[in-house]
Amino acid sequence: MKKPNEPKRCWRIRGYDSLTLIFDQSVPTGQLTEGNMKELLRALVAKDLLPSELIGAYARRGTKIHNRFLEIQKENLPEKRRVLYTCGENPYYTADVEVCD
Repeated sequence: MKKPNEPKRCWRIRGYDSLTLIFDQSVPTGQLTEGNMKELLRALVAKDLLPSELIGAYARRGTKIHNRFLEIQKENLPEKRRVLYTCGENPYYTADVEVCD
């Protein structure tokens, strides 16, 4: 339960093409679970994949056609005690929780 003076928290979802920001949206954390956010990142990446790349993303690990395009990378950011989720290569999408504007 949220404390009375606790700031509102949001998922900050960003998309990048190389270093260029192509997407930026905040969603209150109460509207998406962590699992939903991971699936959303995969869906955002998948929409830009070729059919053969998408098949490779679902292929068994260690097989010739397997790729890691839809795998979620989790990075702990100690300076702000938060977690950054990343999916994709180029374009790629990130999500983390921060105080809403």
